[in-house]
Amino acid sequence: MAGETSSATGFPLLNPLYGTLNGPSDAFVSKLSPFVNLTVNGTASPTPVGVGNQVSYTYTITNGDNSGGVITDPGDFVSGVTFTDTLPSSGNATFTSATASPGSCGAASGGTVVCNIGSLNASGTSIVTVILVPTVGGALGNTGSVYLNGANLNSANPSAVVNDFALTAAPASVTVPAGVPASYTATLTPTGSIPDSVSLACSAGLPTGATCTATTNPIPNLTTGTQQTTMVINTTSRVTTVTKLFHPGGPIFATLLPVVGLAFLGAGFSRKKNRTTLGLMLGVVFAFAMFLPGCSSTSSTTTTTGTPAGTYAITLSATSGTAVRTTTVTLVVQ
Repeated sequence: MAGETSSATGFPLLNPLYGTLNGPSDAFVSKLSPFVNLTVNGTASPTPVGVGNQVSYTYTITNGDNSGGVITDPGDFVSGVTFTDTLPSSGNATFTSATASPGSCGAASGGTVVCNIGSLNASGTSIVTVILVPTVGGALGNTGSVYLNGANLNSANPSAVVNDFALTAAPASVTVPAGVPASYTATLTPTGSIPDSVSLACSAGLPTGATCTATTNPIPNLTTGTQQTTMVINTTSRVTTVTKLFHPGGPIFATLLPVVGLAFLGAGFSRKKNRTTLGLMLGVVFAFAMFLPGCSSTSSTTTTTGTPAGTYAITLSATSGTAVRTTTVTLVVQ
């Protein structure tokens, strides 16, 4: 479109080659095209966050200027809008998911995630949410960029503060008799405020008959700094049981022996002249006497239950999200 104007300010020209008139009036030449004003704003939440817990990066893509919270200078209808998220360096965080509304996102590939936004009307918006899990402490930045037909128009770089924590325990060693609990003080020390909970456990090394509990578990957060709890390892008293087994048939022989003896006496007094009968009965008595040792034979089994005596290295663990911190204590059972 070509023409003539005498207005130096009233004529709406975007990025004119010459912004002032050359005399009282001047000619102009304009090229008409859709007004494109795609912007992107990004936020990270929560921040600060504890290592191992999710961080959501939310990007608002607007067809217009949304920097002040109110959309101004809306652009014309556009199509072919895409969004690319550049993930943090490998080892600093793990990718969980990416969603767009309206739109759809693909899987992470080569350190980036691409979302197809499609079309946006004037003042239209699309929300993209990228969820990451930090694996180390420090600042965790993320970059989101909006593209139109392959051309990068705007980017946002939200960042979250990631705080780590350490686990220690005292005393280093506790000696108790079997059946007596052993107590340790577990201390969680964060590098900064952590709004996430931390769970404690004895993750390895517990002896037979021992259990582990914490007086406060989980610890709700580490927002106020260092927190402590008591880890109690309960042991079980040892009990020894002896089981005796009698030889089969022993009680029968023990019972028959006096019966035969009484019969022998009765026969001796009533039939003194029947020497043959007395001889046979005497033989029976001697035979029972030979089996008598079998009546007293026994066998025994000894069983011991409870926590065995010994020295045990026990691993205490503190878990927040996917982050696990450990320390080792010694338990001596007498």
